Amino acid sequence: MKSIDDHEYWKKRHSENKGIISVGHHRYSQKANYYNYLIVQQVYDSLLEKLELKNKNLKVLDAGCGIGIFSKFLKERGFGVTAVDISQDAIDCIKKGMKDIDTICSPLYQLNLPKNSFDVVHCFDVLYHILDDEEWEKTLEKFALVSKRYIILHERFSNKKEIYTSPHVNFRGYSDYKDRLGDLGFKEILSKPTHVVGNGLYSGFITRLFPKIIYGIDHYLIFRLDANFNRSLIKVLEKE
Repeated sequence: MKSIDDHEYWKKRHSENKGIISVGHHRYSQKANYYNYLIVQQVYDSLLEKLELKNKNLKVLDAGCGIGIFSKFLKERGFGVTAVDISQDAIDCIKKGMKDIDTICSPLYQLNLPKNSFDVVHCFDVLYHILDDEEWEKTLEKFALVSKRYIILHERFSNKKEIYTSPHVNFRGYSDYKDRLGDLGFKEILSKPTHVVGNGLYSGFITRLFPKIIYGIDHYLIFRLDANFNRSLIKVLEKE
């Protein structure tokens, strides 16, 4: 697997950047990244409420945790959190600020954890940063092994070829996820968009300039009009 260069990129990024910029959109300001994460958290909170998972002391693996934005989010909602990331700088940030969260520094596909050791495997905006297809498949296999019940993912899910490319991005089609996770015994049970207007290829410039306004529009479309068309989605998969 040709993954070492990509691994080193993220280690370097965390060593050279602190705070939300180290994990957020690198072209967005801190304010724009804040609102970008806020809408995702609010949609996620509504899904956890619908699944009745909050405040039940369930165990969750935050896979690709970065500086722990979602580790903290999940801990505040009553989960027992284990956070894993490839960057020791990111893990050290969590250790310093969130002492009640367990941490592991490791590539996701190399995790050495018991079968069914977590109620939920959570992985947000990470899998499309795994460039190597073999490593991506092994990562999904690891998720399926350690999850007792749920795998919850957030990223762009589309079967159309992405126009945007980056040296550190490999967007795979929704059918790739559905087929592979189906083979591993998981089926999708819930899906909800996190961005409708904002965070898109052509709307990214407007999002950078007016992040709070774009956030407000997306919030209205998602929570008041129940918009369901976008590639940026949270998908909940359950073990069959």
